[in-house]
Parts: sequence; C-alpha cells; structure tokens
Amino acid sequence: MTGKQAVLEVLRAEGVRWVFGNPGTSEAPLLELLGDYPQLRYALATQEGVAVGMADGYARASGQPAFVCLHSDVGLANGISLLINAYRGGTPLVMFAVNSDTRKQITGRTDLPAMVGQFTKWSTEVLRAESIGGAMRRAFLEARRPPKGPVFVSLPFDVLDETTEWRELASTRVYARAGADCHAVNEAACVLLSARDPVLLLGDRVAQAGAVREAVRVAEVLGARVYAAHYSEVNFPTAHPQFLGPLGMVTPAIKAMLSDAGAVLAVGTSVFGGFFYLPGASLSPETKIVHVDCRAEDVGTCEPTAIGLVGNIRASLAALAESLEERITVDARASAARRRECAAHRKRGRAHSTALTQDRAMTADRIMSIIAGALPPGTITVEDAGTSASALHRAMEFDGDRPLYGVRGGAIGWGMGAALGVKLAHENRPVLAVVADGSAMMAIQALWTGASLKIPAVFVICNNGCYQVLKQNLDLYRDTAPNRDGHANTYPAMDFSPPFDIAGIASAMGVRSWRVEDPETLETNLRDAFACGRPALLDVIMAAGG
Repeated sequence: MTGKQAVLEVLRAEGVRWVFGNPGTSEAPLLELLGDYPQLRYALATQEGVAVGMADGYARASGQPAFVCLHSDVGLANGISLLINAYRGGTPLVMFAVNSDTRKQITGRTDLPAMVGQFTKWSTEVLRAESIGGAMRRAFLEARRPPKGPVFVSLPFDVLDETTEWRELASTRVYARAGADCHAVNEAACVLLSARDPVLLLGDRVAQAGAVREAVRVAEVLGARVYAAHYSEVNFPTAHPQFLGPLGMVTPAIKAMLSDAGAVLAVGTSVFGGFFYLPGASLSPETKIVHVDCRAEDVGTCEPTAIGLVGNIRASLAALAESLEERITVDARASAARRRECAAHRKRGRAHSTALTQDRAMTADRIMSIIAGALPPGTITVEDAGTSASALHRAMEFDGDRPLYGVRGGAIGWGMGAALGVKLAHENRPVLAVVADGSAMMAIQALWTGASLKIPAVFVICNNGCYQVLKQNLDLYRDTAPNRDGHANTYPAMDFSPPFDIAGIASAMGVRSWRVEDPETLETNLRDAFACGRPALLDVIMAAGG
C-alpha cells in the first residue's frame, strides 16, 4: 500500500476516532483518503491552537492518545504554544505533520523534529514508506507510556505516495505497574512517621496514575495536611477534610504556611518550580522531602530530597500506605488523629471566610457560587479561568464523579478547544468550560468548530476586561524586586479597551449566547444554556477588579 494508506491503517489499528487539525496543501493527499475510513472523523479547526487544545482535552478525558495533524512548518509553529502545555502537563498526544518533498533539500526544507524536539518525548521524520508503521506504532507507545506526553512524527510529501508491503499491527500494550523498592518504601515510612506535622504535596500525575485512593489512604494514616502543587485534574477529593487546596505560585506567604512541616511527601509533581525566582530555600533546613514520581528528572531537582522513589506512583503509594500502617505506633496514631482534626478545622475556617463574601456584586466568588448551585448532575468542568480559578475551587467540589480538567503549562488559549475535546470524549455528560476573557480571545475560533460539529459544550466567560493575572504578577514583582522603580499602580498594556463583546462574537459564529450583567439572571441563563442542546456561551461581565 501507499504511505498515506499506511498512516491511516495505523490510526485504525490504534482505535483513533478523531483527527484534530487544520489542513494544508501538504496533507491534502492524506485527507483525500479519509472517506475510505468511516471510523475516522476530521475535527476541523480554523486555527491550529484550537486543534491542539481539542486534542489535549480529548486525550485527558478519554485516557488515550489523541491524534492531531498540522500543516508543515507554518501550521506546526501555530500549535507549539499549546504543545508546551501538553509537554509540561504530560498529555498523551501524537502530533503529525507532512513536510515538503525530500527533493526540495537543496532549496530548503524545515527540520520539523528540531522545531518541536524540546517539547516532546520523542520526535522523528520518516524518510521511507516501509518505516511508517514502525514509527507510528512507536509514537502511540511513547505517548501512553509513563510519564505520558506528546510525541511528533513528520512525513515528507513524496513518501505519501511511495508503496510498501504492510503488516497490520497496533502498538504494544505496556503495563507499567511494577512493584516499589521495599527498602526505600520502608525508609520513607520511617521518615514520615517520625516527622512533626507532615504535609502531602500532590500533582496531576497522581490522577494520571489512577492513584487518588492510595493518596487518600496515605494522608489519613499520617493525618497530614494535603495541598495540590497544581490542581488541573482530580488528584485528591476536594471535599476531604484534610485537603486544603492548591498552593499555586510559591510566595513568602506559602513558605510561611509550610514552615512548620517536619516532612513533605511530594507525589507526581515537581517540588516548587515556577516562573519567579525567590532567594533561599522554600522549606526550612529541618524539613525532609520524600518524593514519589514516575518522572525521574523531577525528583531532587529543585529542593534537597531525603528519599526519592522513582517508579509507578500507584504501586509506590500502595506500598507506602502498607508500610505506614505496619509501623505506626499508638502514640503516632493519636498524633495523626489530632492532625486530622486540625486540618478539618482549618478547612471549616476557610469555608466560613469564603461564605462572608457571597453577597457582593458580580465578583468571581459570587459567580462561581451561583454556577456551582446550577450545574446538572455529573457535569465535567474545564477550567481556564485565570484569576477566577481560585474562586472556582472555593465554590466547587471535585472527585471521581465530578471531574475537573484545568489548564497547565503556562500558555493561555487552551480552554476553548479543550472543552470541545472533553465533550467529544464524554458525549453523554454535560461539559462546562469556565474561561477567562483573555484566554478565550486567544482561541475564540473554537466557537465556530463547536457550532460546525454541533458539540453542545457550555462556555462561561469571566469577562473582567483585562489581563488580571498580569496585574497580580506585576504586583508580586514589585513586592519582591531588588530595585524598585516607583511605578506602582500602573498596568501598561493589560486592559482591554474597548472591552470584548464575546457574546456578540459567539452569536456571529452560530453559538447561542447571553450577555450576563446581573447575578440574579446568571442561574437561569446557565440552565437555559445546558437545556438548549447546542454549543452555548454566557459572557459574564464582572465587577471592576473582579
């Protein structure tokens, strides 16, 4: 068969249902054959960032690698920002592009694997048709093998029409559940049991490993406070009395909050990475770190680590829980019970503090409180909400029955496409996307794709008329910069004037929309959006500074 047939045969063998992309001339011969493969549907996006966002959301919600097809170097370049999100977050994507003809070498061809190499687990260009099957199968294998992540395959235009013998074979299924090192696990248990006020710091690779139940078990044995380094997937039930929320960026206040911890058990995350550099250690010298992760390069990288366990997260936590239960003394069990009650008391105090703000105008807290009370049962939430995200986490509870998929990696513009991808993966469940106005405008073309494919996701746009997160980060810089220059209270290039009429844009693209300026109408509008059976959008105009 031809090279282009071989590509589609691998997709069929891998069980791929959707090809996410924006087409170009180079892949037209490949697309011409899609009619012969009715099990494959093309999700047409009018901008490559939307295609990558859809693929990212679909892969995370389905648990399987998503396939995204971009056009040569120019289309690939448009998708790189959200590829960075996928790489940093560990999303299993197979990104594919058709390069120019190999006979154009003298006049210039772009080295596509080099363009994306630092943001993929593996990248290659296939120069012969007989190598297509092996390369594509390895791509799917690498994408799904822990630590998961995106891969890239490039195919020259002339190889599309080369012929090759074909032997159908899907990629190898790898079961990465090997047992943990018993000696290391026991040593870690001793460190944690002997520490005052141990803390759990969890990342999204806990969710990816299916290890939430094991994380809860460890936390309860220790009576530990639990924080999320990031919370873009359900790595711990948010209603649990020991869960005290996402930490976000490490600030002096966060350092002070962790200063009493005798030990930190970090699982499935880097330890205190982030954009800003803060001098000095993030933890006191007496605090011992036990780090469990499947991503070896993150263990012991940022902070001195007492014990690092590299391997399957679920198996490691299960073994650690057993070791803790075997070794805990009567006195230690009593101390753990006191810590559990203390954590629950802190959680109740935070809830009371939040409740006092609910009677304000169209603030993020008011908006999220109303939304939380109006969601249909089983709603999946997609979060790309910028500075409104913390209010969303205060108002809503997330667990295995109420999933969350949040932006990760630093590039805004993810949430619009991601919500469509999540809905394609869960066609029978309601999907709500809460997206900041700045992020929405990065990928507003997603609304057309939603209307074209009749994907009934509901979008709530937090329209505060500015890049509020930039203002907050500028304030943080001013508070920590060694040489202050006296420009406080000025925020250049961070306000949107005139403000965006996102409801109007949505309507023009065929999406049902409402402009919401009164919190009294928000609940009714949201219920109507879910009931309309088509893509719908609420453009929520927030109070100044909201």
